[in-house]
Amino acid sequence: SQSVPQFSFDSLVAADTIIHPDELTMLTAYAKGDSLEYVWTFRTYGAFSGTGSQVFFTNCHPGTFVVDCEVRDSHGNTSAKSLSIYVK
Repeated sequence: SQSVPQFSFDSLVAADTIIHPDELTMLTAYAKGDSLEYVWTFRTYGAFSGTGSQVFFTNCHPGTFVVDCEVRDSHGNTSAKSLSIYVK
């Protein structure tokens, strides 16, 4: 029988946590498991490009923006993390 990979969402990191308006920062979710699905959301406004474990985030307005990432596997396990991006 095949062993099921242990599910874990280890970290959520941004290449840059401080950016200027209209700059991009790469966000990476480090997770392990079987058939992972990544759901990216932001609490106020902003824009994402990309899908999966790596996306780019940008915002045209100054301020602090919280980005959430939820990771799910095919066995019903879920975990979520968030981080803040400061646009100056």
